This record gives sequence, C-alpha cells and structure tokens, in this order.
Amino acid sequence: MKMQITSGNLVLVFIHSLFLLLLGCAIGMHWRGTPATALCLAVLSAALWVFHEVLTVLLWFGVTAAWTKMVANDKK
Repeated sequence: MKMQITSGNLVLVFIHSLFLLLLGCAIGMHWRGTPATALCLAVLSAALWVFHEVLTVLLWFGVTAAWTKMVANDKK
C-alpha cells in the first residue's frame, strides 16, 4: 500500500491568512488603532497561522502513519 500526504502550499496559506487578518486590522484601525501596530500584528498572525498549518499536517501525518501501521500489522 502506498500513501502520499501533502500539505497545502504554505506561501498561499500565508497570503490567504494575511489577507483575512489585514481585513480585520482595517476594521480595527477604523476603531482608532495605529496602522503600524495593525500591520505588525497581521504579519505575525499570518506567520503563526502557517506554523499552525505545519503542526496540523505533522499531527495528521503521525496519526495516519500510526493507523496505517496498525492496520498493516493486523493483516499479517
């Protein structure tokens, strides 16, 4: 049995999350936040989102690998 697990493109995840976070920052700046703080928080949040994506992929890969190994050993 051959399995292939891939992650989403992390650059696209960063761009997508940055867009959503900048939209939230624009709303926050409308309520008297500073643009520099909003931009820094948006970039750091997007980087944290990418880190979360990587950890999620590693977690699911580990669970899938363990399950596959368990199923393969049961068939022997």
